[in-house]
Amino acid sequence: GVRFLRDIGFCRVILSREMSLQEIAACCGLGCEIEVFVHGALCMSVSGQCYLSSVLGGRSGNRGACAQPCRLPFRAGKGTAARDHYALSLRDNCLYPHITALAAAGVASLKIEGRMKRPEYVAAAAAVYKAAAQGRAADEGLLQDLQAVFSRTGFTDGYLLGKRGAAMFGTRRYQDVTSADGGVLSRLAALKQTLTTHGYALAGDEAMKLTLLTKPYGYTGGAFAALLRERGIECEFADPDHTVLMPTPSLGEEGLARLGEALLSLPRRAPVTDAPPAFFLPEKVLSIREATLAPAEWIAAEESAGRILAAATVACPPAVPILMPGERITREAITAFTYYGIEKCPVVK
Repeated sequence: GVRFLRDIGFCRVILSREMSLQEIAACCGLGCEIEVFVHGALCMSVSGQCYLSSVLGGRSGNRGACAQPCRLPFRAGKGTAARDHYALSLRDNCLYPHITALAAAGVASLKIEGRMKRPEYVAAAAAVYKAAAQGRAADEGLLQDLQAVFSRTGFTDGYLLGKRGAAMFGTRRYQDVTSADGGVLSRLAALKQTLTTHGYALAGDEAMKLTLLTKPYGYTGGAFAALLRERGIECEFADPDHTVLMPTPSLGEEGLARLGEALLSLPRRAPVTDAPPAFFLPEKVLSIREATLAPAEWIAAEESAGRILAAATVACPPAVPILMPGERITREAITAFTYYGIEKCPVVK
C-alpha cells in the first residue's frame, strides 16, 4: 500500500492504528514519510471503518464525526467483570514509552488525537510526547496529569506490541476522575448544593458533570448558555431544556469559583413553561438496512411528513434518536425536529 501511494505521488502515509511495531518498520524506508497514531481513542472496528455511530445517531466515523456508541454498555457472555459489561470499549492508545523505538523504525511524524478535546488534554498530551520526541523522560506529575485528564481504566499499547486481548479493554470510571481530582470533586459537590439552595434545578448524578434544568430558572438552555458565554464560561452542550458544564481537575479552585460566581450572578426569572414534545411510537416501514442503503435526499423537516427517514435524526448524538432509519415521519416527529432545532432531514427517495 505504501509503495502504491508513493508511485502515484503521495509523500506521507498515516498508518492504521492496529499495526504492530514490526509492521510499522516494514512500511518505513519505502519513499514516503510515515506517520503513526500514538495517543487517543481506539476504534473497535478497523481504524474507523464502522457504521454503528452513523446508523444510531447520524454521525459517521468515516467522516470524522463518530459519537463512540461503543463506549455504551454491551455485554459479552456471562462475565461479571466491569469490562464484560463494556465489551466494545477499548482503552485509549498510549505509546509514550515506545517513541524511541518508533523513531528507530523510521517513523517521521507522531499523531495525537485532538478532535473535540479540551485544552488541558491537549496541553498534557503535547507536553508528554514533546519530551519523548526530544529523548527526555516526562516527569511523573506530567504523566499523572495525562491519565487524569482522560483515560479508560488506564491505557494500552496492545496493538503495537502484538498483545491483543482482554487487557486492552476498559471504560471511564468514577475512580479515573477521583484518583487525581485535586479537590475539584468536593468543591463541585459544594457548588451543586449552593446552586440548589439558590433555586437551580439539577439533573443527573455524574460527579464531574453539572447539568442544569434551566426552564424552572426562567431561561431556555440556549439562552442560558449564551449568558454564560458573555461571562467567559463556555458550556459543553445546550438544548431547549438543559445547559451542561463539565469541569475537570485542571480547572482548579479559582476556575471553579469563577464558574460559581457566573451562575449565581444570573437572576432568577419567571419559569419557562413550554414542555418538550410528547413521546410517540413511530411506524416502521423499512428495515434499518433497507433505509440506509436506499437512494436518499435531504429536504426541509417541515416538508417531510409522510416520508421515510433514511438516517437517524438526533439533536445531540449519541442521544436517543427522534426517529430511526426506516420509520415514517409524522407531524409529531416534525414537532420534535422543530423543538430541537433540526431543520433538514434525509428521506428515502
